[in-house]
Amino acid sequence: MKLGRLRASFLSLVETEAAAEAARRDEERAERLAAIRTEGERLVAEAAAKGEQEGSEVATRMIAVARRQARAEVLTAQRDVYEQLRAVIVAEAVALRGAPSYPGLVERIAADLRAELGASATLEVDPDPVGGVIARRGSRIIDCSLPALARRCLDSLGSEVESLWA
Repeated sequence: MKLGRLRASFLSLVETEAAAEAARRDEERAERLAAIRTEGERLVAEAAAKGEQEGSEVATRMIAVARRQARAEVLTAQRDVYEQLRAVIVAEAVALRGAPSYPGLVERIAADLRAELGASATLEVDPDPVGGVIARRGSRIIDCSLPALARRCLDSLGSEVESLWA
């Protein structure tokens, strides 16, 4: 009988130790699982932050490209408007050939060019189809044709032309 009690006592001790060992292993597993979850959450947060940063960098580059493209389109449109304006102004200047005051204008331009280049200058007065006067003396040429005068007048406005874009 003593052997039976010893055996029962031993079994009880083994069961207690086995239960304690199982509890300890369950606790270790829970701690490892918590550590793995924490590390996983950290990695996910790190990846999200990295992805957000890279996405932000990509977005910044895309915005810069879009801004450059928009600026190029604006400049192209402004150049087109300027060229159209220039064509209209040149056409209107050439149309002055039909105005009653045109002969007097040509005479004043010719007199100014003679004064500038001297009496030996060659003057081409009212050249077809541009009108105005073109003067030559040696290698020097002064173009006062109506288109040239209109272009110079427009060019002299400089930045004032930018008011067209406002």
